Amino acid sequence: IRVNDVRFRACDVINTATGWFGNNFPTALNAATAQFQWIGMDESEISGFGRGIWSNGNYVAPSCALGYVPVNDIAGTTLRCQLSVYLNNTVPSVVMDNSIFPPPAIYPVLPAGSFYTGIQVQNNSTPAGMQFLVADNSINLTGLAGNNIRGIAVDNCKGFSNYVIRNTLAGCGRGIDLQNRNRGANGEGVHFECNTFNGCWWDVTPRCAGGNCGTVETGVANLQADTYGTLPPFNNSAGNIFSNSTSAAAYDDIECGPTNGVGVMNGFDYWYRQPEFAAINYDVPNNVPNNASVFANVQPYLSNNAPYNVVIPNIDPFTTPSFCNTVELFIPELEAISYSTNELNAALEGLQEIHLMIVDGGNTEELLDNVHFSDFNQALSLYQDLINASPALSEEVMIAAIQKEFDLPASLLTAVLVANPSAAKSAAIWTALESREIPLDAYQKAQIKLGLGQSSFKEQLEKDIIEIRTQLDIKLFQGLRYLSQNGLTNSTATLLDANDTRDYEGKRQRAAIDLMTGSYATAYDLAKEMSNAKYYSPYEKEVWLEYAELLLLHTQLINRETRELTEPETMYLNTIRDNYPCDIGHYAQDLLQWFGAVEPIDLNNFCALSSSERSLVKKVSSDRNSMKIYPNPATGDLVICKLSSPAAYDGSIQLCDQTGRILKTIQVKIGQVEVLISLDAIKTGIYTLTSRIGNEPVASSQIIIK
Repeated sequence: IRVNDVRFRACDVINTATGWFGNNFPTALNAATAQFQWIGMDESEISGFGRGIWSNGNYVAPSCALGYVPVNDIAGTTLRCQLSVYLNNTVPSVVMDNSIFPPPAIYPVLPAGSFYTGIQVQNNSTPAGMQFLVADNSINLTGLAGNNIRGIAVDNCKGFSNYVIRNTLAGCGRGIDLQNRNRGANGEGVHFECNTFNGCWWDVTPRCAGGNCGTVETGVANLQADTYGTLPPFNNSAGNIFSNSTSAAAYDDIECGPTNGVGVMNGFDYWYRQPEFAAINYDVPNNVPNNASVFANVQPYLSNNAPYNVVIPNIDPFTTPSFCNTVELFIPELEAISYSTNELNAALEGLQEIHLMIVDGGNTEELLDNVHFSDFNQALSLYQDLINASPALSEEVMIAAIQKEFDLPASLLTAVLVANPSAAKSAAIWTALESREIPLDAYQKAQIKLGLGQSSFKEQLEKDIIEIRTQLDIKLFQGLRYLSQNGLTNSTATLLDANDTRDYEGKRQRAAIDLMTGSYATAYDLAKEMSNAKYYSPYEKEVWLEYAELLLLHTQLINRETRELTEPETMYLNTIRDNYPCDIGHYAQDLLQWFGAVEPIDLNNFCALSSSERSLVKKVSSDRNSMKIYPNPATGDLVICKLSSPAAYDGSIQLCDQTGRILKTIQVKIGQVEVLISLDAIKTGIYTLTSRIGNEPVASSQIIIK
């Protein structure tokens, strides 16, 4: 069944053709590019399929989303499939109260190493992320064997506060598999709370896979506690009940590390009480988990000294956590949601103002200037300035100080970092320390690491801000679900306007919602802002910038009378697809497929290449197919188009408008690298420059003329 904007109630979809069952096919419900609700009412079944419910990429069908409240619901259904529920790049989604089992015995067993997954939530196309709630599901995959038997898999969902909460998982190789970039730059992200595990090899695996690690977004929410509870105090316990370890070789409970990936993963605080860990795995006298309970890699520091604050005892470790029983997943009235949102926004604004006043003494820019322009003769003066602003130095200032290795002696630098406990918990700080030509010695590093057991007012304030942002995320989600269930589409804009967009995480979330609802112009503006976020790496900024261009192209396509790609646009999308296979390449591929009828390629396989291989392939592709334009945007009558290498043959550069009409053709001679292009008589707007060397198109770039 292929659906679009459909609500199902108490339906069955059962495949009885056993010969027609292979690796991830056939599919029972294909909801690609659509919103839907599957309400099983506890009497629905989907059985005997490779893929049960498959929803992939709502953003490619804007006509379906415009004016429609974007929420997918899957509830009250029994599923028996190889991959029972798959949500990728979708609108906000709820998967709740479902029962999931292995496929019926009449179907052939798949080859060893094949994946069986109960619920998979993934975002592999946009840097904006997606939002979901996976709650109160019962997943029992007993009888299947191997580490690829996954109860719930979450991959690259990025900035929202998302929840895997109060599920029961049994017989899994990995109970909850949390891969790659599942957090925002400020620490919001995926929470795993109140889940019960039975007979799983690994219960929870926050890990890196596919070389998509080593960024500020890598990992899960940095606070794993009772954040979805409605009653304070928070930060008591995450409320999970883990499996007993049945084998000495089974790394039970939490397995964390850069396994199968490249780079490091940001740490997180896992606040626990003793009952969360199986008794066989808990060292009661010392009030810590046994080695079998937490994988050996989970230590205060892992590769490159990345911090991992994973197991933190609670003051009262023998009290059974009760907040899991008080978690309310019902949807309040819209008026109550709006009132709570306004109250939370007011509290957030107050905390952010205090944070701005205390960090770096209230003037980050001035303190940064002091660091950048000081020399060795001013080391003591700089040291005093940094100490005066401690323990509230920003990460940006501390990294700048670390890089002054010939002007700020290591002993003074160490004293500054020791005075700021947040330094010990920052992957970026340790990366900067490891990059120094003059390294700190073991004793100095050990002194800095003492910050793991300390906290400052600045850190507590930042945790409180994250708490409120998390609650705001929940309220936004509740509001969207309320509007969806009550058909009040005219209130969507008012609800979204209440979402805080003063910081970059708020902008990212609004960009995601705008994308899902077809508001591409607004999403474009926000994506351009995100490309300037100070905490993003050059690569991540590049991804956001290209993402903005994809949104702009998408907007142009859906507003055309004939929704077809021009040749330069096709070339541009091919370049993005090939250069960013782990990120926006999927978005580019979808646009190629839907608007250009271009057959898709296996981007997942390309993404899975090792980091070095992929970097080499991307470099070769980029070197061969790149072209730069100066200045861009263009404000005068001339621009320079620079090819990546001397032209091997005679060729040309064409200037085209948004309809693909050729406005100018400039000749390119053998050996030429720079080409001067006159913009005389060209009106303001967005155009495309395409270079052809010989008879082959080589590169395509957009230019804005003001």
